[in-house]
Amino acid sequence: MIYQGDRDWSDRYLPTVKKIVGSYLVDIASATVDQKQATDLVVINAEKAIGCRVRRPGFYERYPLEFTMRSHRDSGAKTEHAKVKDGWCDWMFYGHAASVANIDIHRWFLLDLDVWREGNTDGKEISNGDGTYFRAFRVTDYPQSIIIGCGHKLRWPEKLPEACPSSQCKPVEYPVKVRSCDSPRDEGGKWLLTKCETCGRFFGCRPRHAEGSRPF
Repeated sequence: MIYQGDRDWSDRYLPTVKKIVGSYLVDIASATVDQKQATDLVVINAEKAIGCRVRRPGFYERYPLEFTMRSHRDSGAKTEHAKVKDGWCDWMFYGHAASVANIDIHRWFLLDLDVWREGNTDGKEISNGDGTYFRAFRVTDYPQSIIIGCGHKLRWPEKLPEACPSSQCKPVEYPVKVRSCDSPRDEGGKWLLTKCETCGRFFGCRPRHAEGSRPF
């Protein structure tokens, strides 16, 4: 069963996830509380429902700003995306496995799903080729408040205009040299970016190293 295989693999990382997330749930008590109540630690975020997802090694290098949710199974079973969209789960831990040889987590986000629910909840649906699908989202497409915690440095992009101010927006594709990107390539192997000739706005993927693109 695909679900059980995925669950068995990700469950190996739960002790590591608990150590990371614990610091956002428990804090050191103040000296006053300690002296009067004999309390050293206090729970600061009680009764939080937290979803956890750990991706297999190699995905962080390709999709460093992305988090995903399972969105469809050919079996018809209700998926993670539908449940979270319905209001279940308060936070999501989204991490990347360091390597196959150990159970360390390489990079991670702790996300506020209420912020996600107030923004784009559809994302882009992609097939896994095994009867399951997922939807991909980029953390930088949401307010910075979506990040409760992060295991690596994260830079938000400059604010882009919501839409082209001109009614004659003309998206065009042109080749650029980039280090990594999901966008289609031209015959010469360069990635193609889509940019409006009128307002200069980039559409779709904006790689970090593209000439003339805004940095992440």
